[in-house]
Amino acid sequence: MITRPVLKYNGGKWLLGPWIRSFFPEHETFVEGFGGGGSITIQKERATREFYFDIDSEVANFMWTMSHRDSAKELIRRIYWTPYAREIHAWAVSETISTDPIDRALKFYCKCWMDRNYVRGKSFRLYGNMDSSGGHLPASLWANVRNLYQIAKRFRGVTVECKPYIQIASSLDSLTTLHYLDPPYLGSVRGSGELYIHEMKSALAHARLLKFILKLEGMVIISGYPSGLYARMLETQGWKMVTKETRDNKRRERIEALWLNPLVQQRLAEREPELFEARV
Repeated sequence: MITRPVLKYNGGKWLLGPWIRSFFPEHETFVEGFGGGGSITIQKERATREFYFDIDSEVANFMWTMSHRDSAKELIRRIYWTPYAREIHAWAVSETISTDPIDRALKFYCKCWMDRNYVRGKSFRLYGNMDSSGGHLPASLWANVRNLYQIAKRFRGVTVECKPYIQIASSLDSLTTLHYLDPPYLGSVRGSGELYIHEMKSALAHARLLKFILKLEGMVIISGYPSGLYARMLETQGWKMVTKETRDNKRRERIEALWLNPLVQQRLAEREPELFEARV
């Protein structure tokens, strides 16, 4: 059983995973459009065809490495023998670029686990969560690599793409395809901090994405914080918003939202009509 995420990743959905997956209808093809730490793919039941997208080449390289038996085995061996230390953190956040994909994956893994914000790469995480809360020691979690073997096994058979979701999604779309999207959140509802290598704060970028997914014929679920833009573009077209109280990486209270397109609603209503009506 996989009990924790593979990466400490900004905006990761590990804790929200069970809630998000509870809205997944049955599907044959699964597309995680802004994959990040891949928590949803890792947690969900395997589909016939699965695709993971992320345009951050470091994230994609890590997932490629974890999805192949020999490279995953070697990466996990290197992680096991790498100490949790400031010196390793300094190496991980340095600008030195390795041509060895396994070494590159190790460096990225160290950066995600040892830094409070891997994008900035300036703060060694000695204890606690990403906001310094909590009394646990990250080094104790680092030492246990059992989960990594299980995650590598789960990612076998997943197609990893380092390309923009919009470029390829149409070719994967069908009435039996489930698209789950977790893009970097809209800047107006999230704040000004830099959380990703490839940000997507502008309303124009989000409007372009929403315009694209409105044309898909498959099942689509997208995560975000409630916003006027999403309400205008999605809810007026029959999409339903469901919400859950949660906390962000700095332990601030937030309202997490999912928007379900009409086909998702239809499939869920067919499966559990009374339960679906009660939840939405």
